[in-house]
Amino acid sequence: NNPRLRLQLDNVNTEIVKTKNALIDIIQDFQRKGVKPSVSHVKLLLSERMGRRIVVPKVEFLLDFAREYVTNNVDLQEQTKRQHLSAINVIEKYSYKINKKLRFDDITVDFRNEFMGYLKTTKHDKGDYYKPNTIARIFKNIKTWMGAAYDKGLTNNHDFQKKSFGVPKEDTDKVYLKTGEIEQMYAVDLSGSPRLEKVRDVFVIMCYMGIRYSDYLLLKKENISPLGLIRITTKKTKTPVEIPIHD
Repeated sequence: NNPRLRLQLDNVNTEIVKTKNALIDIIQDFQRKGVKPSVSHVKLLLSERMGRRIVVPKVEFLLDFAREYVTNNVDLQEQTKRQHLSAINVIEKYSYKINKKLRFDDITVDFRNEFMGYLKTTKHDKGDYYKPNTIARIFKNIKTWMGAAYDKGLTNNHDFQKKSFGVPKEDTDKVYLKTGEIEQMYAVDLSGSPRLEKVRDVFVIMCYMGIRYSDYLLLKKENISPLGLIRITTKKTKTPVEIPIHD
């Protein structure tokens, strides 16, 4: 029986209905385009649709964001950081060649095709052309940066998600040592060179354990269990593994 309160509640209900309808329209639009939106992107579009002004950080250049991403991402391993920085260096040279500082909106399928042509016809610092797997790694980094920027609501450009933006990798030969070859290496007398003997022993241990050198460096006595197992958490994938101790 309070007319003023009733009016306020009616206004709230009207706002809820408008918000719900706007949200449905936005989601259906993404579904028609076959795009999976981020939460921040939906919030941004919803705010615009409802007439609210939202402040977005003024980061619009790809490489500026990429450098921030590498600097601020504490989960990146050193090797992964080097790959990101290498990709940034290559794109920087391409930007200099075309005399254009690339924005998020520039990273389209057309960019993909033009940049691919550049990489296939340009020699890198070591004097050779970029190999297919190197090119694929550079584009993987670009997609990572664009995905992070998209999630932050810094861009609406989703060309990087399209199938036509992808870059095929080339199958590589898997090189491995057979048991007899490892045993032959272990039997070599290197007592005259303690350094080489230690390097050889470490390599043999890594072969039998199937681990990376970065994981070998983490091994301690505490990792060896009385049950004859070595328990470690791999540095690159953060995966806990149990490895039987070789006789």
